[in-house]
Amino acid sequence: MLRKIILISSMTLCAFAADFKVKGFVALDLLNLEKVEGQEGSIGLGYGTADVKVYFNQEDFSAKIKLDIDGSTDLMEEVLVMYRFDENYKMTFGKGKIRFHQMHYGISDITYTDGGYMINTSHSFRDQDRKYLANLEIGRRKNGYYQNITFFGNSQSIKRDRDDASKPYLSSNSGTIEYTQEKTFNSKYERGLAYQFNLTPDYETQYSIAALYYWRDIDPDADWAFDLAYNKNTESFEVWFEYVFAYTSKHPNDKYTSKKQYDNLIQLGYLYRLTDKLATGINLEASFVRKQHHDKNNYDSSTSGYGQSKYNDGETSKFYSYKANPGFQYKLAQRAQLNYGLIFERQYRNVTGKTDLEYYNAYGANLSASFWF
Repeated sequence: MLRKIILISSMTLCAFAADFKVKGFVALDLLNLEKVEGQEGSIGLGYGTADVKVYFNQEDFSAKIKLDIDGSTDLMEEVLVMYRFDENYKMTFGKGKIRFHQMHYGISDITYTDGGYMINTSHSFRDQDRKYLANLEIGRRKNGYYQNITFFGNSQSIKRDRDDASKPYLSSNSGTIEYTQEKTFNSKYERGLAYQFNLTPDYETQYSIAALYYWRDIDPDADWAFDLAYNKNTESFEVWFEYVFAYTSKHPNDKYTSKKQYDNLIQLGYLYRLTDKLATGINLEASFVRKQHHDKNNYDSSTSGYGQSKYNDGETSKFYSYKANPGFQYKLAQRAQLNYGLIFERQYRNVTGKTDLEYYNAYGANLSASFWF
């Protein structure tokens, strides 16, 4: 009898454990060399990313938890529950990434969209992650297409004025808006909608088009953006392309504010696999940003904030940035890889009080190791 109980218990535990899967990713910066024109050069090392993902599957339900353990104050990067109620329909609820960007990694460095630069590009429309969302996915890759419709809001909420919730709390008229981490968002104050269509004519090829709209009650205008992307990934080579256009408009007291900002981000990359272990390639990027600043003289300081006086000067600034990242990738094992590359950046800049474009150069080299477990 005891043997039967042990056997049944063991089978139950095995079946229960089979529903769970834990994965992780670690990126180590083994060596970073950077030299920005007009500044001293630097050498750095450390780790770039450390993530742990937990998956759960039970019949038509599944769940995903992604923990950002690399120093972020917001540990829960993703908390998602998914239900496939039909072969071609799946609902997703929780906190995670909006289906908008393709976000392809460079050769040895992360992209502009993910914050990879030595000279600040000043663009505003970065990776759309850490959002509270409800997503409907229609179709599947094997069918030749799939699309995503997402309703969302930010996981960080504005600290509101105690007497008038339609205004943010400001320590002074020139103070900066404060944010708090929340478990929900209120559609009365903010709401967003995104749509993405993916065409997959074969297993190796993907075309994508996406659009996004986001409204916040305190901003002068709503934000909107669209994305075009292409990826071809074969046994011998990979090609990727992405273009993002975004219009953003922020409250004059927001930390990185602008009354009207236009971002154009372009990425083009090619990777050629010399052997099963060694590959070489190049990733090229460009960022074109035009910012119209708020003018603090246009705001009644007795009734609302008029912004940060250092930036809200009513002027227009432009940033034209370019980046090249050639390099090599070497597979140490099935789930371990070395990335080595050179980085060159140039930026043309026209800011307040200047009539001509100024340009700056930056040079770098990096060696990193990526581990999946």
